[in-house]
Amino acid sequence: MWAAAKSSPPLPRWSSSTRSSSGWQTGSGKENAAYALHHWSPRREQKLLTVNCAALPEQLIESELFGYERGAFSGADRARAGLFEAANGGTLFLDEVGELSAQAQAKLLRAVESKRISRLGSSEEREIDVRLVAATNRSLESEIKTGRFRQDLFFRLSAATVAIPPLRQRPQDLLLLARRFLEQACAALGRPVPAVAPATLRLLTEHAWPGNVRELKNARQHPSPLRPRPRKRLPWATSTKRSGSSSAAASPRRSRPPEASRSRPPSSSACRSAPSPAR
Repeated sequence: MWAAAKSSPPLPRWSSSTRSSSGWQTGSGKENAAYALHHWSPRREQKLLTVNCAALPEQLIESELFGYERGAFSGADRARAGLFEAANGGTLFLDEVGELSAQAQAKLLRAVESKRISRLGSSEEREIDVRLVAATNRSLESEIKTGRFRQDLFFRLSAATVAIPPLRQRPQDLLLLARRFLEQACAALGRPVPAVAPATLRLLTEHAWPGNVRELKNARQHPSPLRPRPRKRLPWATSTKRSGSSSAAASPRRSRPPEASRSRPPSSSACRSAPSPAR
């Protein structure tokens, strides 16, 4: 993933106290961009913690972010620091911040403004020194107009903003990532990395990749990209293409009707369906 980060327009290097937010499409590589922002900051020797706000149940958001004391609620048999405390001195990445409820937004705003938090079950305030990076696939400006996101919180988080273009607008990244995912898949199985045929590269660049990096990462499980000379139709050849793409160029010669090719399930043999590498 670092190759892609280097080839894209460089992410800005702000001061370690600058809060940043962004509107990134789903699957466009938000966590990697957050890691780059952290790595290129004076806080790089400290922790980078990530939380997906959309995955947290409403009743757990406060305890996850701010922690709790023993006996704060049923089952709290010991005190526990929250993410703000755990990331103290480092960076906290709030993914899908636009999914937070109004109540959670109010508590987050107070922590950002005061730079202090209180654990559940305690009145003691604790100072925090955390750089916040927030991301969302929503338009927060539109969410503000409809009353679903607090304008004051938006202003607090938007000290600086970064826009990460979708994968279809980053052809250099596309080919670098495709090669990297192929290397990871084959390395996991101890197999040599095959050459990628020009026809496969052409199909990769012609596809619109609505799922961005996540779609590309999953597509490598299909056998065709992992063969030195792919003969079968790639799964994305008949899906979304960029406007203006030539259907003839996107459809290599095949020895069977398209229906047969599309209906055949992907192979599960070695290096064709390698497990996803750890992040």
